[in-house]
Amino acid sequence: MLFTFGVKIILSWAILGGLVIRMDAISLRRHNVIFWIITTVLFIIAVVLRWYRLDLMMFRYDQAEVAFRAMETFGAGFPLTGIVNSLGFRNAGGYAWTVLPAFLISPDPRLATAWHGLLASTIIFPLALLGRRYRSDGLALLPAVIAAVVPVSVFAGRNLWAQHLLPALAAWAIYYLDRALRQDLPPKKKRRA
Repeated sequence: MLFTFGVKIILSWAILGGLVIRMDAISLRRHNVIFWIITTVLFIIAVVLRWYRLDLMMFRYDQAEVAFRAMETFGAGFPLTGIVNSLGFRNAGGYAWTVLPAFLISPDPRLATAWHGLLASTIIFPLALLGRRYRSDGLALLPAVIAAVVPVSVFAGRNLWAQHLLPALAAWAIYYLDRALRQDLPPKKKRRA
């Protein structure tokens, strides 16, 4: 079962990588519709790979503690702390707040894992946008293809662990930092004395 899942990931990676590399003749800056279609297809593939067989997800003590903290909201309000880390003190409650919408719908951890996988899959958009900004050929989408189908990313998107959302959060932060630093500002008006 796991072997066929791995083969599907490798084949989809090879097919998408070949399609993206063959697009060298197409300038993605000029063909905005093609860019968004390919990026949306990559996002859908990433979500499908992370949602495939959610019944086989790992559910250990840390995930159960996150679920407990999120479901604590029903009786005690927002959790102020998260799970206990390896140093013995509690983390901030931010990840419990992140998975809270899924637990408000259902206490089933598979729904929260699907929500986590959806959030982790958003890494496709900042990588594609940054690639398009710095390269106009088909290689611009290669980081997004790798993030969509690489097995480490797929399996990390199937766990309720806060650190597995860090790549997506970092990609979005880098995208907005790049956008803020490279923004073309209008020329300053000369002040009259």
